[in-house]
Amino acid sequence: MTTEISDIRLNRIKRIALGSFSGVLGKVVAISASFIQVPIALKYLGAEQFGLWVLITGIMQLMGFSDIGIGLGLQNKLSEDYARDDHRSMANNIKTGFVLLLIIAFTLFCSLFFAYKLINIEKFLKITNTELSDGLTITCLIVSITFCIGLPLSIISRLSIATQSSWIVNSWQAASAVIALGVVYLASRYNFSFNNFLLAALMPTHIASLGTLLTLKLYGKMPNCIYRNGKFIPSAAKSIIKNGLLFMVPQVSAIGIAFAPTAFITIFFGSAALIPYNLCQRVVSGCTQIQQISLMSIWPAYTEAKAKADKDWIIKIFRKSMWISLMYSAFIFIILITLGQDLIALWSGSKGASPSFELIYGFSVFALLTGILMPISILLNACNQLKSQAVGGFATLAILLPILYYTIPNVGVNSSIYCVLAASMIAGWPIVLRDLKSFLKRNLDIRNE
Repeated sequence: MTTEISDIRLNRIKRIALGSFSGVLGKVVAISASFIQVPIALKYLGAEQFGLWVLITGIMQLMGFSDIGIGLGLQNKLSEDYARDDHRSMANNIKTGFVLLLIIAFTLFCSLFFAYKLINIEKFLKITNTELSDGLTITCLIVSITFCIGLPLSIISRLSIATQSSWIVNSWQAASAVIALGVVYLASRYNFSFNNFLLAALMPTHIASLGTLLTLKLYGKMPNCIYRNGKFIPSAAKSIIKNGLLFMVPQVSAIGIAFAPTAFITIFFGSAALIPYNLCQRVVSGCTQIQQISLMSIWPAYTEAKAKADKDWIIKIFRKSMWISLMYSAFIFIILITLGQDLIALWSGSKGASPSFELIYGFSVFALLTGILMPISILLNACNQLKSQAVGGFATLAILLPILYYTIPNVGVNSSIYCVLAASMIAGWPIVLRDLKSFLKRNLDIRNE
């Protein structure tokens, strides 16, 4: 029995190592491609169109909550099926989740269509470019269709992660970033219109999803029955939705917290004023994404280990992940504080686009604190412990919105990240830390040492 447990743990570690290595390598490729992409796109599009592109990508991230958490809830369900080697349940959950996401995608598209009819988008975004204004209907249509297609396709990456084959989705996401870079270069070289540029830049994500599915079927070591023989099960749908709703509130809150400063800066100063803030956000996001992708392979492993009651392994890996995250976050903090302004100025190719030291410092502190808290969120998410994150995230967003509304027009763009820090430290992070302590004592038999 001991030998069997050791073999299971060893295989789990191997899958985590492969997923983490491929994730970091893939994310480095993706971030490098994105960094090269920015100066090309900024020079080609100009300040207003580039700002609109940034805003569109932010809106698409904000709409990520529209699956009501079904993607993440389904991922945990599939991880539990994988731990039990229950292919029938896995097939049914895949089919049920796919149907639910199709229904949501159709409903969302109809909602976006009616919202466009009711809202004066041109006035809201303060667009002055005549050509850009004339093509705004097509722009909104492109964004709506590509996003809604991506919703049901997202189940592919969830399956890859749940079966601890995250190296597949990581590799294809890196490939999509390289393809997107090539598209941006070709668009600038052959003078694409903004809408053609936007459509071409969004398509590589869907190419990556289809490539992930093909590779998963060839190399994922899962029987083909899970793709073909599933049935829509109402009871499974109810369970997936219930699980998903637990994920939705912290998911919506996190996206809202990330997007709120972008929205307020655009409303008060126009899309061109977003550039210094967005460049900072992209750098910090890239750094934290490398950490996140290296830890994400632990998520399904935690779920599997919890299903098999392997508490000792969970405790050991959690402690190691905390130490690694602390060292990585401290390193990133030092690099950003000392070299951040120069690196961003060099990257963007424009000193005017470079953020101030105050903005860099605020983002550096935010990266340090969120990096330290990231392993905690992954453990709680993997074990479906989401109430504290839901309450903390909602409270943070509720405090943040009025602070931003008052501070940004009176203090300026630089104040936005400090508003996020203040709201998070007051309302969000303390609740999560308290819940972690309670969860460890209650579920993993950890006592104060």
